[in-house]
Amino acid sequence: MKVEINKDNFSQALGVVGKAISLRPTTPVLNNLLLTIEDGGIRLTGTNLDTTIKTWVPAKIIKKGEITVPARILIELLGGLKEEKLTLELDKETLAVTTLKVRAKIPTIAAAEFPTIELTPKAKGTRVAKAEFVRAMTEVVPAASQDDSRLVLTGVMFKPGKEGTTLVATDGYRLAKKDTKIKITEEIIVAARDLGETAKIAAASDEEDVVINISGDNNQIGFSLGHTEYYTKLIAGEFPNYSQIIPKEFVSTAVVDKAGLLEALKVATTFAKDLGNVVHLSFEEKESFVSAASGATGEGKIKIDAEVVGQPLKIAFNSRYITDGVGVLGGDKIEIRFAGAANPALIKSPDDDSLIYIVMPVRTQT
Repeated sequence: MKVEINKDNFSQALGVVGKAISLRPTTPVLNNLLLTIEDGGIRLTGTNLDTTIKTWVPAKIIKKGEITVPARILIELLGGLKEEKLTLELDKETLAVTTLKVRAKIPTIAAAEFPTIELTPKAKGTRVAKAEFVRAMTEVVPAASQDDSRLVLTGVMFKPGKEGTTLVATDGYRLAKKDTKIKITEEIIVAARDLGETAKIAAASDEEDVVINISGDNNQIGFSLGHTEYYTKLIAGEFPNYSQIIPKEFVSTAVVDKAGLLEALKVATTFAKDLGNVVHLSFEEKESFVSAASGATGEGKIKIDAEVVGQPLKIAFNSRYITDGVGVLGGDKIEIRFAGAANPALIKSPDDDSLIYIVMPVRTQT
């Protein structure tokens, strides 16, 4: 095999498929990417057996062929090259990467040893506007858990309904629920990490749509993003009954300036870092504050603009959870509904019910 290719285009493609490479592969070939010369370019494939990513990049084909190459070495090599044009040529059992000034040889493993992964057919997919897909994933994914001890909580549940699909993620301390126009027919759980990666790929692409393909037969979901295809296994298990977590009755509601609240949380967190980032929110009829105090770091009390209806309330939260939730909501104002100082709070935009964010309070001594 021999091709000539633009370095930047190739580097970008390597960065995409490299996301599928495991940090602890079970066999040496899983350290490698499969390079296949086809259709006027190079098809790159990476897999860890659970997740498989394919992408295509244009190239000048001199001789067809395919081989597997260590992903880390190839990515690092290209990162150090200055010249724009590369030549890739298979020389016996090594891949020669050459420019006008550089000649490097990388060990390879035969393409026949690369695992064959059964992938979901693309023929019957659900087409979603890219902007909607990226926004929905950006809003929901941060609420998923990063603790693999409860695997279902590391995923986002897709729950189909009459008008579309509801996406839900929770780590046990906060919950995000997003109503979307995505049309699917079965309830599934998809790893939040994979959804985050597909959203990044989609955001960087020129495509207007994302095509979602689900296969119950091989327990897999696929995302087609122009020249890139992203496949991953669904998470098996039962997602928690999230409706029980969402409060139905409230004792008070505060409408707060979004920018002012985020600034106040940032300042208060300075004094809460040795206290698990616990900050206090005080909502009164005339004045409202965000505060934190520590014997080691001092104390801060920041006034915020808020319109409060209902009972005065003082409640404590992990500031990061509040910041994450407020940060993904649109608009200049944030509505926070309180079911009591010991109960979850509901955060949303005043004029948008499609996204709600639930945060559990922190019990404190004061």
